[in-house]
Amino acid sequence: MSYTTPFPSTATRCCSVYTYLVIPMTRNPFQTELRDALRSLKPTHMATVNYAKPLSGGRDTRHRTVLRHLREWNRNVLEALFGRKFSQRNIDDAFLFVGFIEIGALLGKEHVHLLIRVPKPLTEIFEQNATLLWRPKQIAPVAAHSSSPLQSDVLIRRIYDTEGAVRYCTKDVRDHADNIVFSNEFRVITVP
Repeated sequence: MSYTTPFPSTATRCCSVYTYLVIPMTRNPFQTELRDALRSLKPTHMATVNYAKPLSGGRDTRHRTVLRHLREWNRNVLEALFGRKFSQRNIDDAFLFVGFIEIGALLGKEHVHLLIRVPKPLTEIFEQNATLLWRPKQIAPVAAHSSSPLQSDVLIRRIYDTEGAVRYCTKDVRDHADNIVFSNEFRVITVP
């Protein structure tokens, strides 16, 4: 695959003339395989979560904070969709999301892109409740202080172009899965 990019030509000064150079792009095999797998999951919704302010801590701490918020949101959504026995009712992962966490520079704002699969009979309940159920809290550094809510924007929309949604969510995926999380990773497995 290749693409062209314009560069102003210095041959003519009186008008803008562009020369197009073809720059070969190497495909990332991991990203290609991941995109194929994500399309096969048939996501129905896409979400973007933007934190209003940068999270505190180093890169690893901020990553763990976002994971904790996703885990809490996953539990709240599952309970809204399936009731109190959601772990038994969603055993086949009818509801599933894949999150792509983007941690920026130290003072950059973290955000997450989610590809979400919602069972058809539960779509309306999900669309009515999902944004309301995103209620991350900032953990207080001292146990005597209560935690305060973190402001963030959540945008959830139905997917009409699966290929476009998958490409957008995976735009920053390189050759590793460090910033990718599947909602079924949060499942508590009980051993009989």
